[in-house]
Amino acid sequence: MSENIDYAKIIKSKINIVDYISKDLRLIRSGTTIKALCPFHKEKTPSFTINENKESYRCFGCGKAGDIFSYVMEKYKINFRESIKILANEAGVDINKNFKNNNMKESSDDQKNYFEVMNNIATYYHQNLKEYLKDNSLSILKEKNITNETIIKYKLGLSSNIDNLINYLIKNNVEIEPLVK
Repeated sequence: MSENIDYAKIIKSKINIVDYISKDLRLIRSGTTIKALCPFHKEKTPSFTINENKESYRCFGCGKAGDIFSYVMEKYKINFRESIKILANEAGVDINKNFKNNNMKESSDDQKNYFEVMNNIATYYHQNLKEYLKDNSLSILKEKNITNETIIKYKLGLSSNIDNLINYLIKNNVEIEPLVK
């Protein structure tokens, strides 16, 4: 049985977002508000704020927001997994053993199931659109120059009643547990 460790929570408990971001930016404290010039776009007045209690940041200029992981992902243009590696190193948290073995396997299995379910949903929506087009005309598709070839090539679909989708998935023995997760 694999040990399920929440590395993100451990890392967040060891690294203060204000301290981390202050290594990159000159922060200005005004009461409980912490501001800086946004590192993600050019600006002359600070619109980048950090909420230390919520362990989050938000830029009111460009709209970027998130936690310490989002900050690292945006700063280095990397994915979540890479941001965890960087911040774990910063926090002195050893993630190598479990991160590579147990969590990767579970993640890979979950991802496979997720894509399987999503493929079934895409097929269902695609069938809905084809059925609808037999009897009706979607003028919006014509206005956007979406041809039948485009519909088939990109497997475009039409969403309908969620209950019909669930019934379709059950009828086709598709496990919907990955959707719930």
